[in-house]
Amino acid sequence: MNRQELESLDKPALIDLLVSLLARIEALEAENAQLKERLAKLEEPPKTPDNSSVPPSKGQKANRPEPGGKKRRKGRKGVTRRLAENPDEEVDCKAEACPHCAHALEPDGQKLAHEYDHVDIPPVTARTTRVRIFACRCPGCGRKARGTPPEGMEPGTPFGPRLHAFAAYLHHHHAIAYGRLSRLFKEIWNLSISEGAIANALKRTGTAMAGSRKDILRLLRRARVM
Repeated sequence: MNRQELESLDKPALIDLLVSLLARIEALEAENAQLKERLAKLEEPPKTPDNSSVPPSKGQKANRPEPGGKKRRKGRKGVTRRLAENPDEEVDCKAEACPHCAHALEPDGQKLAHEYDHVDIPPVTARTTRVRIFACRCPGCGRKARGTPPEGMEPGTPFGPRLHAFAAYLHHHHAIAYGRLSRLFKEIWNLSISEGAIANALKRTGTAMAGSRKDILRLLRRARVM
């Protein structure tokens, strides 16, 4: 429409024409915005030696499939530790209140949802047993009678068969020297034992192991190895 045609129109016709043009402009602006949004979502083409500074060695080889065509391997199913057959302790954790509305919940009626094992080493310390031997005069014959100490706690060395067996195991199988053994006993069991005492303990263990089969079995039973 030219200028002369516009001048021939009266005021109501000009207003109608202006309203229609404004509506057309709004429609074109909305369409333009949609096109820009779609253009922004389009992925950029992969970089190749032809359209970027990628070196030729990184380009797609003619005898190799496209990177996107290779199928991914399915991941393996996760494996968890098998539950112990006879756990030493069981701890039941039941909900006391609803985490959403804080409503109090009764322990009865709650079902087991999940269970797992928590494994740890209990606190260990050296155990010292004071052996007291009493004596008296027999009223029948007048001779002196003394109490008998428990097996494995006879007078002599203060260290028991378990300590002897453990020291021999660490020294001979793991090549731990006397000095490190002494520090190990102190740090783990809070037991003060000198290098000389460890050497004597290992010597006694070697003597017992060199003896008869009966002596060896008795030593192992005292250490509760068998």
